[in-house]
Amino acid sequence: MSGRPLVAEVLVNDAASAEEEQAVIELFDRLGVQADARRSHTHRDPGTLGWLILVALPLQGFLIGLGNSLAEDLHGGLRKLVDRALRRPRNGGSTAPLVLQDSESGLRIVLEAGLPEEAFRQLTALDLGGFAQGSLRYDQALHQWRAELDEPRA
Repeated sequence: MSGRPLVAEVLVNDAASAEEEQAVIELFDRLGVQADARRSHTHRDPGTLGWLILVALPLQGFLIGLGNSLAEDLHGGLRKLVDRALRRPRNGGSTAPLVLQDSESGLRIVLEAGLPEEAFRQLTALDLGGFAQGSLRYDQALHQWRAELDEPRA
């Protein structure tokens, strides 16, 4: 990524292990993003919180830079790093996702363990300007990113 380095604020749920936190920091470091991490001391059950690690950064700039700088085979490396960060099942086998949140609009991209490489290829080409708010999740059945609570702008 060129120009001023991107900075990401990484909020880590208390349920995340030190290894999971370190894996996410290493992921962003590898991608050229400075990750400033801190722990979230919630009083909620980690199973109801909805995320394990929340990363706030300028998403469109991050995705454009990611798409420009990564070779085709590194999409698989990104997928493996996300899987590594989310590998520990919680509450009966389910894993909480890694969430990327746009620091300007609040739009969230939910990255779950086990996403195919195609999901990461699509993500780097996605125009986030078509979504006002809400969350984007990869639909495994439809093989595409879909909005929750928001529809693409016409």
